[in-house]
Amino acid sequence: MKQTSSRSLKRKIKSLASFQKMTRSISLTAAVKLRRVQMKMLKARFLGYELLLFLKELLKRNNNLPNHYLFNQAAAGRADLAKKILVIVIASDRGLAGSFDLNIFRQAESIIADLDKSQFDLGLIGRKAKNHFKKRGFEPIFAFEHFENVITKSDITELIEFLKRALIKNIYSRVAVIYNNFYSVLKQKVEVVDLYPFSFETFDRQLENIIPRQGMFSDQTKVKPAVGRFEYLIEPSPEKVLPTVLELAFSYLIYLIILEANSAEQAARLITMQRAFENASEMMFETKLVYNKLRQGQITRELLEIISGSSQLINDLV
Repeated sequence: MKQTSSRSLKRKIKSLASFQKMTRSISLTAAVKLRRVQMKMLKARFLGYELLLFLKELLKRNNNLPNHYLFNQAAAGRADLAKKILVIVIASDRGLAGSFDLNIFRQAESIIADLDKSQFDLGLIGRKAKNHFKKRGFEPIFAFEHFENVITKSDITELIEFLKRALIKNIYSRVAVIYNNFYSVLKQKVEVVDLYPFSFETFDRQLENIIPRQGMFSDQTKVKPAVGRFEYLIEPSPEKVLPTVLELAFSYLIYLIILEANSAEQAARLITMQRAFENASEMMFETKLVYNKLRQGQITRELLEIISGSSQLINDLV
């Protein structure tokens, strides 16, 4: 019985050691990915500010709000106002990230709970989102996977083109994106951002959200491009340039949100695996302690048996 317990403890120790190696390697990989995405986000932030300043300059030179599909429909002079909304849920492709996906799903379900299925469409990004909503009877209008390693804007071209086609056809009155915003390595918060109607306030706020509130790169919140440092000469005219730049800003906003969701996912996975490693270390210590006590007891009994046998042999000889 004791020998069986000893063997089971050995197997448990071996399993815990393997688990520690796995969680350690996953946490290190997540840390590398997180740093890479954050560096990319910092570069994207400066380009985004330049784009935002240029857009504001273009609007100053336009007497009226342009008749463009990205602005609200009333301002664009549309009588056929759509009432359907598009809800885009950004989750992960892989697990091992704690409650990262669960919080997003709860927020999405709270938004669509009061809506009839004819009043909204569901767009999904991430395998976890696809599996979750399909099990509950929702049929997404699109479902993209493998967005966790998105680094360049060209990686999301298909998504951007789909949204542009839908908005040009005036299918939706609102496009909302639900994702986890990266505040710090220890904190990610679910956010709901309206992509459409497009607003400069949303774009500006998203540029601010790129910088984490705590930890590495948090000091970058004070660094912004200087306002009004260029005199723009716009050819052929602001009216003709504005639609192209506006679509670029819309694409860039989607890109920033994807990067933000990626960084939050990697941070959640990093912390989850670190905690799992620490818990496994505690279990390893306790299991080894029990094993050593058991082994010590076995050795003590064997010594007692040897001493007892020696004493009996001596007595017999005498």
